[in-house]
Order: sequence, then C-alpha cells, then structure tokens
Amino acid sequence: MSEVFHNRFPTYDVLEKWDSPSWNDQTRAVVKKRLGEIPDRRFLTETEWEILAAVCDRLIPQPDRANRPVPIVPFIDEKLHKNRGDGYRYEGMPPMREAWRQGIK
Repeated sequence: MSEVFHNRFPTYDVLEKWDSPSWNDQTRAVVKKRLGEIPDRRFLTETEWEILAAVCDRLIPQPDRANRPVPIVPFIDEKLHKNRGDGYRYEGMPPMREAWRQGIK
C-alpha cells in the first residue's frame, strides 16, 4: 500500500461543536471522559497490544494527528476487558474475546 494519506476534511474539528446546539450535556460528559481518561491495558498481553497497535496504525493512519493520535487500542482493550460485546455474534464465530485473540495471532 503506497497511497499517501489524505484527510478528506482537513479543516473540520468535531470539538468545535462543544458549545453548539449539536451537543447536549450528556454528549459533552461522554466526550470529556474519553478525552481525559484513557484506559490502561487490562486484557491484552503486551505482545497482543503491540500487534494490535501496529494493525491500527496501518489500517487507521493518523498522520494529521501526530501530536495527539486517537488512542484506539486502549478502548478496544477496555471493551474486551469488560467483555462488552455488540449484542450479537455471527454463527460459527467464537466468543468476542477469543475471536480477537485468534485474529491478533
């Protein structure tokens, strides 16, 4: 993959909506928590974390956020730690935690 990353919306900043009618108090509270409380590693092993970080860096590049990248892996790890699924599972697939572990290998 030799494509150069292009931000489709270079001037858009979702945080500019903070004081707008688009966001209510609950939205602001959720976003504030996510921005300020990055979960620690509790489910993935160190090696699994590093592999997943490399996969995320490759699939979801953030060159426009080099100084403040979105911490994707900590939130995936938190979801796995809490075993918080989406409420469904495709037939034949293992449980969520097992599926992630198999996929990361």
